[in-house]
Amino acid sequence: MRKSIVAFLCLFCSNLLLSNVYAQKQYLEITNLKNNRTKKIKEKKKITVYTNDLKKVYGPLKILDNETILIKETEIKLSDVLMIKNKSILVKIFSYVVLPVTMMLTIGILAVSGAGDSVTANIGVIGISAILATSQIKKKYKTERYKFKIAYD
Repeated sequence: MRKSIVAFLCLFCSNLLLSNVYAQKQYLEITNLKNNRTKKIKEKKKITVYTNDLKKVYGPLKILDNETILIKETEIKLSDVLMIKNKSILVKIFSYVVLPVTMMLTIGILAVSGAGDSVTANIGVIGISAILATSQIKKKYKTERYKFKIAYD
């Protein structure tokens, strides 16, 4: 009896693992119409979608079928999309790692070298505003230059 339970659990767990390995993953494929370069946006990635009826929807991407995506309980047909925005990984690294480290190093060097409080404060304000500005940069994919479709891995 005990061996059959262990065998059943082993088969059940291996079935769960193998179903995830062989399952086809869906993603939103964005193709540049001029040079045919493609960009993949996987499910659960946060994007901003602008539609033909001038709605702006921000949230994680969920793919319903070959023509429809779901973002924050809003079903959107791909034919109704005007523009899609998302942050690139380079912008994220730059705004959340490189700029803060550079700002702190600059303020530290200025403090050690004996710069005045106003100079250090100005560098801090400029650095924080640069971080906030770059964190808002997003890549825009407009329907005039890009084609959107649902694809499978």
